[in-house]
Formats: sequence, structure tokens, C-alpha cells
Amino acid sequence: MFGGKKNFLVVFYGLGVLILFVLGMNMFNIFYMWMMMEFVFFVVILFLIKYSKGEMNLGGVIFYLFVQALGGVLFLSSMLVEVFYFGNYYYLGSSVCLGCLYLSIMGVMLKVGMFPFYLQVYQIMSFINFEQILLFMLYPKIIPVILVYSMFSQLDLGGGALMFSFLVMAISAFQGIKSSDMRELLAWSGVGQLGWIFVSALGAFSSFVFFFWLYFFMLMGLCFLIGEGGSKLFFDFFSVRGSLQNRYTGLFLVFFMSGLAPFLMFYVKLFLIYSLECFSMGLIMGVLLGVLGMSLFYVRILQILMCSGSVFFFQSSISKGSALKGYAKFLFFFFFCFGGALFLV
Repeated sequence: MFGGKKNFLVVFYGLGVLILFVLGMNMFNIFYMWMMMEFVFFVVILFLIKYSKGEMNLGGVIFYLFVQALGGVLFLSSMLVEVFYFGNYYYLGSSVCLGCLYLSIMGVMLKVGMFPFYLQVYQIMSFINFEQILLFMLYPKIIPVILVYSMFSQLDLGGGALMFSFLVMAISAFQGIKSSDMRELLAWSGVGQLGWIFVSALGAFSSFVFFFWLYFFMLMGLCFLIGEGGSKLFFDFFSVRGSLQNRYTGLFLVFFMSGLAPFLMFYVKLFLIYSLECFSMGLIMGVLLGVLGMSLFYVRILQILMCSGSVFFFQSSISKGSALKGYAKFLFFFFFCFGGALFLV
């Protein structure tokens, strides 16, 4: 599917994610995990600044650095209080101070760009290419989400964390409706998927790891298919380099990430909900709110595909635009007929 350079980058990014996962799951010293988290952050931000070709949003970088520093300080402060004041050297295994645990969770949420600090993600992703987006959206999140899973296992958060996660999904989706740049859409989609990562962290560790890796492979495939640069309007999938198979693969990857029936992520997210075993009326309302937002978000993409025609940053022929319209109409019909049948079943 990809060329020689792309295949090398796929292996490189995959090995990087695997190494960080293995290190994160086998580091039992909280101080070493904090050092690894900050090291990955500095490597990623230096890479983005060096290869931004002078287009990096300086205000976004400063805001990102401030939020990351604040999150790191909160996490480090809670860790130092727990270790030196309470004498607890098994911080993640069994926290003594509940306030320190909540403070560390807040710091980690700042680090990964959770609501209401998601603007750092949006501001930076609007000025980088798609390969940098892949690095930015995945590597800084690996150690923090492992920490989140370890800390969530000590707390009986119940429906509160779930409602917060679904609220994040809804807000990111409604914000994404106003976007037309593919990089902005990926930014808002990443914030919404982060909400699902938090949901998976409340369940079994295997489901948490499986969901993260599935999202990694879909995002990696989409970013490599679209290529460098990006468009100021919604990307024309018929301008994707390579064969017709690559173009339709990129289009289907967007639908897989959406979580709409009958595609793959719908069943994965449904499994995550059923595995929590804490159903209530509030949880059902939160699920409906989050799903409504994400549905509108991705239906908005379908609407752009059907109505934009040849209005793209990269000039498209009328025939290609017409072909894309017909294909999108078919997918639109496929979504709601078969998706509705699944819900009835």
C-alpha cells in the first residue's frame, strides 16, 4: 500500500509505540515514568519545531508548553508529597493521599490535552503536516494513558468519569462540525477518541490496550495515505497519491474511526460500554449525548463529500467530484439503513 519510505516510517512509528508501551507497563518506579513522559514530550515538541518549515503557530506552541509544564508540575508535586511526606514509595500501586491522586489525574489530563485544555491540540495541528500529526497525537499520550489506567484502578469513579468522557466526545464533535480543514477534523476527532480511551481505562487492561492499538493503526494509515502538506479545505480523497485502492482505503479509514454502525469501531465501542457493567440512566444519557455529537461530526464529513463537488484547495475535475458524490451517497445510504437495522436487532 505504501512506498519504501512509508513502509520504513510505519515500522519506525510502530516500534516506537511498542517500546513506549512496554517501558510504561514495566516501569514500577513513578519517578522514572514521569521522566519518560517529559522526555517524550520534549522530543516531540523539538521535532515539530524543527520540521515545521517556519509555519508553526508560535502562540500555539507557547500555550502548549505552558499547559504541559503545568501538568508536569501538578503530577510531580503530588508524587513528591506522596513519597516524601507520607513515605509511600508504591504510589501507583496504592495511594495514601486521595487528594494527591486526584491532583495527579488532573496533571495527566492536562498533559494529554483533555477538556477544557484541548485548544493546545487544535492550535498546533492546524500548522503541521500529517506525518507530524501522527507523532503529535500518539507518542505524548502513551505514558500518560498508562498512568491514567493505573490511577483509575484505585478509584471508584462510577458514572462521573464516564459522563465526563462522553461530554468531551460531544464537545469535540460539535466543535468539529464547524471545521473544513482535514487537520482540524483530525484534531477534534483525536480529542473525541481520547474520551473513548478514558472509557477503556475504566475497564479491563486488555480492552484498553486493544482500543489504543486499533486507533493507532487507523490513524497511521490515514495520515500516511493523505501525505504531507494538507489542505485548507476538506481533503480531496481523489487527490491522494497512489492507486484508486489507496483513495478508497483512506475514505474507509475515516468511517472506521467514526464509530458509526456497521463499521469496526462501532462494535469495539459497544463492547467497551457493555464491559463496564455500571449502567444507569445518567450513563445512558451520556452515551446518547456523546454518540449524537460524534454522529453529527462524521455526517458533516459526508455532507461535505456530497455537496462540495470540486471546491477543494487542490483543484479537482468535475468528473472526480461527481464520482465522489455518488460514492458518498452510497455510503450515506449504507450507514443509515444497515446501522438502523443493527440498532433494531
